[in-house]
Amino acid sequence: ANRKLRELGREREAVEQAIAGLERESRRLDAQSAGQQAQLEHLLRNRFSGGETDALRTILSGEDPNQAARDRHFLALLAQAKAELIRELRGVAAKKRELAARTRDRQEQLRTIAAKQEAGREQMLSQQKSRQSLLHEISGKITAQRRELGALKRDEQRLGRLIASLPRA
Repeated sequence: ANRKLRELGREREAVEQAIAGLERESRRLDAQSAGQQAQLEHLLRNRFSGGETDALRTILSGEDPNQAARDRHFLALLAQAKAELIRELRGVAAKKRELAARTRDRQEQLRTIAAKQEAGREQMLSQQKSRQSLLHEISGKITAQRRELGALKRDEQRLGRLIASLPRA
């Protein structure tokens, strides 16, 4: 029972270390997600604070059409970057959900181990009480048998003296 309790203790320590690792990974993903959200917020703010420029306004304003084309190309690149950031954020969120599920599983393992340890302790205490009770019972029987043995020895000695005194009588 003690060996089993020690094994459960080692298993519990391993699960606790795994949970700590999962929590560290979760904090790292939180920081990564916060950084990516800030980056996306910056991109979106820059995109919409300047306003949309349409082709007709560009032509009527007298701006260089080549510059407008370059601007549209850079805006398309920004849109791709935003889409990539959004995909990364979704990936981070999926990883966080997976980590949360793994953490819940590990915590459930920990609860199971704790329940097994408690059951093992209770079993060990029950066995210990049973042994103590048996030991007390055996001790009582030994004491009674010693008393009986002492009485039998005294009876033997008395009978021996009586037998020895019979021929004289």
